[in-house]
Amino acid sequence: MKKLENIFVAIATVLIYTSCYDREIVSSKEGVSLPPATNLSHIISGNKITLTWQIPSGIPSEMNRPLGVNIQILRCLQGSLTNVRIFNSTFQNEPTEVILDMPSNPDGGIYEYHIVVKLTGTMKEPEYGHSGTIYSLGRTVVVK
Repeated sequence: MKKLENIFVAIATVLIYTSCYDREIVSSKEGVSLPPATNLSHIISGNKITLTWQIPSGIPSEMNRPLGVNIQILRCLQGSLTNVRIFNSTFQNEPTEVILDMPSNPDGGIYEYHIVVKLTGTMKEPEYGHSGTIYSLGRTVVVK
């Protein structure tokens, strides 16, 4: 019985000390970062969607040019917090426009599509032990 009490006390002590630490939430990493794409817009024509954006000025000199543009499409069931990534591709040479096929609703559900556009690039001299690939914050358009 004494052994069981000691185990419970040890578990309670570990839980108390691991749940009480003073750390700030990391909102950004130190070092080089890319600004997000600007002026993101979309036009739907039939079953095609045309996305346009601008590459912002102020790209850090530590980045290789041309940059890439990563586009992800997430299918979200309206009223649900669950989403499924149905498209993810990176386009090279700093494009400012892309034309994509609109996804179809597979089961007739009421979906909305979140299309996320991020700039991506590689550093000229990455820090040892760290990835040299950098992504900007994403810009999103919602298509219903």
